[in-house]
Formats: sequence, structure tokens, C-alpha cells
Amino acid sequence: APEYRPFFGPDIRLQLNGNRSAAGQITLDRLDLSADALHLSGRARISPQGWPELLALTADITPRDGADVLLPLSGPATRLNAARLKLDYDAAKGDGWALDMALDGLDRAGLSLQHATLSGAGDLLRGTDTALGRVTGQATLAALGVHPQDAALATALGRDIRAALRFDWTQGQALRLPSLTLSGQDYTLTGTAELGGLTDGLKLIITTDTTLTADNLTRFAPLAGLPLSGAAQLAVTGQVEPLSGQFDLRFNGGTTDLALDQPRIDPLIAGAGQLALHVSRDTTGTLIDALRIATAQATITGSGALRTGASQLTASARLRQ
Repeated sequence: APEYRPFFGPDIRLQLNGNRSAAGQITLDRLDLSADALHLSGRARISPQGWPELLALTADITPRDGADVLLPLSGPATRLNAARLKLDYDAAKGDGWALDMALDGLDRAGLSLQHATLSGAGDLLRGTDTALGRVTGQATLAALGVHPQDAALATALGRDIRAALRFDWTQGQALRLPSLTLSGQDYTLTGTAELGGLTDGLKLIITTDTTLTADNLTRFAPLAGLPLSGAAQLAVTGQVEPLSGQFDLRFNGGTTDLALDQPRIDPLIAGAGQLALHVSRDTTGTLIDALRIATAQATITGSGALRTGASQLTASARLRQ
């Protein structure tokens, strides 16, 4: 197609030496692919059950004219300035694998970023007979210039994100993150999570059980649908769909100098307090099912819905003398 010509160019070269045995094992002794924006080389051996026995792959995407290029992918248009990848795994030497990857100038419907690096290492345990295969490891991620299309999510995340995690994936199941640290400019998230939908058109669903330490709650105000400010340390449980901006989350924990931009309420919730909040967001708007704030001055409860042109909030307070 014409829109992919800058990626492929007029001269595509492929050199491939491989075979498939009678038992179903696939061996690639040599793989070299060259196009205008893509260069890839490597070797591989795949077991009859579909699990790698050898992976030695290097690849880079570098547009010839230095600008971004449209990738030949299905779904929403994805453009990229550059990418580099190196993957090593050899079952003959052990179960260990290693990966290094970098991206520059990613732009896709719902998400863009300036630069990202990912490095990881771990074990690949192949299944035998009816046993499921498994991949474990640890990885570090740095994503700079992150910009989700959803403005509220963009404000909450910030421009630069760093993460460190351990992961455990068993064939046919969600990706488990038994240890996770995610940090931005003035917040840190630690705990565990599961990622589903990774093979379903990037319909990513994150299920989280984490602790959020935030020095400035103002950044989460658009996401929560409340004019928040102050600081907090909160347990966070629920689900988030990053690309759609939808979520269903519960927050429980302590607050410091919490404020809602309400002159009659803010003095009552200042200082040390306890916060419980259930908030969700779908295509119709943001729903606050339950809000409870308790301080030395008062206990405040509330609920409501925030929708364009049809917002409704109710609240009650019990004051202490």
C-alpha cells in the first residue's frame, strides 16, 4: 500500500535458511531482512510445541530520511521515529533470557511518547507434554514524554514515568506482576498487578492492588472528577483501561491537608485524616459511589456523578465540637 512505501522502500532483501522437521521443530539458521526503514537479523529454533529453544535477534527501525515512519501494523495507525531491540536465549546454555529495547517518537491513537527504554532478564521454562510453559523475570522501564490522549490520565501520570517490576506469565493466563514500583514526578506506586488483554488488540486491562504515596493530589483531580489537593498515602485496588481512560478504583488510607476547593469544607478536612473513595469512569462520565473523609474536625460522606452538562453531587457532614 502507498502509505507503507517509506517503510519498505523499493528494495527489500530477505535471506533465510531454515527447515521444519517431521516432528514439527522449526530451525532458522539464518534470518536477514533489510528494507528502507527496517534491518533485522537473527537465528531461532522453535520446539514442536511452539516454545523457543534458541532466540538470537537484533533489529532496528530507522527511517531513511530521519523523520517518523508508519509501521505496517493492523489497527490504529502507529508511527515511530526509531526502535532498537536485542534478544538472547539459548536453552542449550540454560533457561536464562535477556532483552534490551528502546523506542523513540512513538505515536499511536490514544498514546504517544518521546523515548522509552526497557531492559529485562529472567527464565523461560518450556512446557512438556500437557504442561503449560512459563516465563519469569525482572525488568526496568523508563518512559519519557508520555502523553495519553485522555487528558485526565495524562495529568495523573505526568510526562516521565519509571518502573521496576518482577513478572510471571504462564501460557494462556494474564501477565502477573508480583512486585511493582511505578514512580513519577511527585508520586510512587508500589504493590502487585495483573495485565490482561495483551493479545486482544492491545485492549489492555490492569488489575491492581497497590499503595500510592502522592505528595500532590492535584494531579489526580481530573481523573477522580474532584478538585483535590493535599497529600496522601492510599491503598488502591481495582481496574484501569489505559487506552480508553475507563477505570473502577477504590482508595483507602491517610491524608494530609486534604482540600476540595470548598471554603466551608476545606477547614474541616485539613490536617491528618482518613479517606475512603470508590470512583469509576466509563463512556458516560465519572461516578462517585462512596466518599468518606474523617478528620479531627468532622466526618464527611458523599456521592454523585460527573457528566457533561448533567453533574450531580450530594454530601453530608457531622461536625465535632
